[in-house]
Amino acid sequence: HYERPLPPPRSDGEPLRMLEMGVQSGGSARLWKQWYGSQLTYVGVDIDARCKRSEVPAERIFIEIGSQLDPAFLRSVCAKHGPFDVVIDDGGHTADMMRVSLSTILPDRTCVKDGATYVVEDLDVMARCDRGYCEKPRDVYDLVGRSFYGMHREHHAPRHDHAHHARHPAKLQDPTVEEPPPWAKHIRAMTLYQSMAFFERGRTPGLTRVTRGSDRFPNIERELNKQGTYRNDFSAGVS
Repeated sequence: HYERPLPPPRSDGEPLRMLEMGVQSGGSARLWKQWYGSQLTYVGVDIDARCKRSEVPAERIFIEIGSQLDPAFLRSVCAKHGPFDVVIDDGGHTADMMRVSLSTILPDRTCVKDGATYVVEDLDVMARCDRGYCEKPRDVYDLVGRSFYGMHREHHAPRHDHAHHARHPAKLQDPTVEEPPPWAKHIRAMTLYQSMAFFERGRTPGLTRVTRGSDRFPNIERELNKQGTYRNDFSAGVS
């Protein structure tokens, strides 16, 4: 699944920086170095000091020892080696680790460039909460769902359609609207595969309403659909 969302090896030899959380025996460091070649600066993060054996500065492979649950540590790695073109979370796979890393790294431009790709692996742990990865499956899949929800942040603000509110004053404030996660406003696109999520850093452009021509009629779907189809049925007018 990596080949499509990640940047390909660059024929012009332009440097590429990668941060990977989760080094263990060092196999992935070698894999990424083989894939990207000399243009890659690889930085691995792991809590196990034995992983330092994989560090080869002459080949621009660096290993930093610390916890992905420590925002100060993550920021220090970014300050030392960033900003990164690719970030891969293949660390401890707990919901808390994923959340802390996302909220620390993705919004920080010293950590990731605009257009960078942030990858979260092994989301299948949502089915293994009994092993300590999460309290409930939603702790994991909400990281993706609420990120997508947050990409639509411009819809969370109260509408300033005065004619709409005159017809439906109860809709001025929707009590179900939640605060989006802090990293969501920095996501431009998402790609999902089984057990994996790819987030592209950037700003989501605002929606533009385009109307062409005048041969149209008003939307009366609320009147035509079965009663109770919508959470709140309006007795008059069109939403």
